Amino acid sequence: MEIIGEYPEGVIAKLSIEEVSNLTGYSSRYSGGFNKPKIGDKISITYLFTRITTIEHLLERGLSEAIDNLNTKVKALNTAKNLFKDLTFKISNNETN
Repeated sequence: MEIIGEYPEGVIAKLSIEEVSNLTGYSSRYSGGFNKPKIGDKISITYLFTRITTIEHLLERGLSEAIDNLNTKVKALNTAKNLFKDLTFKISNNETN
C-alpha cells in the first residue's frame, strides 16, 4: 500500500488487488468469494480490525484456559504418581520383611 494523497478526513492510498483481498479477509485475490471492488465501493477497515482483534482475544483466552486445565491435570497426575511410588515402596518393603 502506498499513500498517494491526502484530504481533510484521511489519505488516498494505492493498493494492489492482492492487498485489497487481504484487507477484506481473503488469503488471495483468487480465493472463492472474493470480488474485485469497483470504484466507489467502501471497505470497512474498522469492522475487519475489530473482528480480527476479537478472534485474537478469544484465542488467547482459550489458550489460557487450556493451559490452566493442563496444569491442573499435571498436578493431579503428579499426585497420583507420588501416591503410586509410595504404595509401591510400601509393598516392596512388606515383601522383604
